[in-house]
Amino acid sequence: FPHANAFLEGDEGIEEESITQTSDNTYQIIVPNDKTTLNVTAEASKSVASVKIKDDTYSKHVANRAVDIPNDTNTFTITVQAENGDEKEYTVTVIKKYVLTIDQILVNNVKAEQTEDGYLAWIDRNADFSTVNITLTSDKAKVKVGEIADGIGSVSFNIDTSDEEKTLKIVVSSPIDSDEVEYTLRIAKKSNDTSLEYVKVGNSIGELENDTYIVKVSEQTQEYEMEVKTMSEYAKVKIDANDYKDQIDTKSFNLSGVNSK
Repeated sequence: FPHANAFLEGDEGIEEESITQTSDNTYQIIVPNDKTTLNVTAEASKSVASVKIKDDTYSKHVANRAVDIPNDTNTFTITVQAENGDEKEYTVTVIKKYVLTIDQILVNNVKAEQTEDGYLAWIDRNADFSTVNITLTSDKAKVKVGEIADGIGSVSFNIDTSDEEKTLKIVVSSPIDSDEVEYTLRIAKKSNDTSLEYVKVGNSIGELENDTYIVKVSEQTQEYEMEVKTMSEYAKVKIDANDYKDQIDTKSFNLSGVNSK
């Protein structure tokens, strides 16, 4: 500050850029939403001046105080008194920054998995109605699911899931500013499709004959890589003793000296 340099000590997670001057004698500090106390040190720009925080008594040059910040928005004052008795008051506003993340989503009491695109929940094929429970990381952040439901900290609702798949938009927003984050929840029925899209060895695609894929290759003296892919993007597949993979699996075969494998 021009006459009272105030800064924070001993508070993890508060960066220097979180302190912003909003006018000649007002400042704003952004802190994590779980913080309830700030350890404040206020320093007058001149060593002969005195300074106090809130209603404390004046201290020469430097004052220290732990300031309670129980609310979403909190204010306190720092007052500087010059050697001739003149005073100047600074108002500091502390705003809590909310974490706009989802702790978990349950669909029919089964936890949805987090994917690169959002969240994915599997439901039984006969589940024509489903119950969705969304819990946020912060119990004070706001959550809105399309035009279906909204809440503070969490939300629960029932939804028609008679279609093969349903996509919901979830918006998590701060209760004190315009910050918001959008998430997507896909609710899909468990697939019963176990068919293969293709079986490939090298560059040759197999032909299905009586439930058996036959792949013809040109050489019998080299290593080939086999690749299989399911028709359903959600199905899992494995070759021989491999572990199951999502939709595609591969394995190398050596066909040296054999006519078939």
